[in-house]
Amino acid sequence: MSKSPLSVAIVGCGRVAGHHCASINEANGVTLAGVCDLVSEKAKAYGEEFHIPFFTDYHQMLQDVPSIDIVAVITPSGMHHEHAIDIMERYRKHVVVEKPTFMRPGQMQDAYEVAD
Repeated sequence: MSKSPLSVAIVGCGRVAGHHCASINEANGVTLAGVCDLVSEKAKAYGEEFHIPFFTDYHQMLQDVPSIDIVAVITPSGMHHEHAIDIMERYRKHVVVEKPTFMRPGQMQDAYEVAD
């Protein structure tokens, strides 16, 4: 019996997003499900390159593609905590957060508590 691949989305289409998209796209057992950035041109570029849906609002992405299992948060560092907590609480998704993961130790504790 084969398992369905895990579905991964990316929030934040800055300079490292292409590396993340390519790595996910090439990995076994995962599939790239969507990308999101506030700058529509950035999201569209990755969406077209990888033939996936693209969004300017991660809330819309997570509503439109409910099969997403994991969200890679690669937004600016100061936004990691807000985005990761919101995605875990509101959408009950797993998150992978780009470094630096959070800016203060208390934010890490918040994330652990929400993830629990």
